[in-house]
Amino acid sequence: MLMTGFVEQLSFKDNSFDVAFHTAAINEPVDQGKAIKELLRVAKPGSRVMITDTRITAESAQQPIRRELVRAFPSINVPPLHPSMPLRTMLPNSP
Repeated sequence: MLMTGFVEQLSFKDNSFDVAFHTAAINEPVDQGKAIKELLRVAKPGSRVMITDTRITAESAQQPIRRELVRAFPSINVPPLHPSMPLRTMLPNSP
């Protein structure tokens, strides 16, 4: 079952979910620390918490949230980040 909520104030009980994830907006103007704490609160002990953001750029990699995620989750997989570039430059053969 998929459930949604506002990441800074989730209306779910503690330890409610086998997986908790947040997509596409962790770099938006939210209280990032509160958001992560809420995800951890609603996730069952030992479960997975995933945070993805398709808008991460080399510039945003310098934000404190990235350092905090690595500190909080030592085994986190933080892929290499690439500089921002227009999509068209990634598709050179397109019309």
